[in-house]
Amino acid sequence: MLVHEERGPPDILTSMSATLLIVDDDPLVRRAVAERLAREGHTIVEAGSVREAHERLTSEIDLALLDYHLPDGDGLSILRHIKAHSPDTIAIMMTAFPGVESAVEAMTLGAFHYRDEASEPG
Repeated sequence: MLVHEERGPPDILTSMSATLLIVDDDPLVRRAVAERLAREGHTIVEAGSVREAHERLTSEIDLALLDYHLPDGDGLSILRHIKAHSPDTIAIMMTAFPGVESAVEAMTLGAFHYRDEASEPG
């Protein structure tokens, strides 16, 4: 797993119900994450592309889980948009294709965490 530093879950996930944007082009991954977080009491907004993410981004999004590789771009463009328009929104980058360069760029742009999806337990 590539991370800037070891961090626990953002406080927003443990202290209250939050509105989460989940952006992943794999509908099975997106649905699995959405169902788990919804069971914990969070409101879920889903997107499968950069375009859909931009359409669904509002100031009400507390946390965004962003896939790095998307069919019409990458999660970094969504991260840039979030940090420019809603800097208090927490963003976590996820990828099945980790790389040091993309991790450094994501953290420099303001990602809270950079997660290697392949290292997740089955």
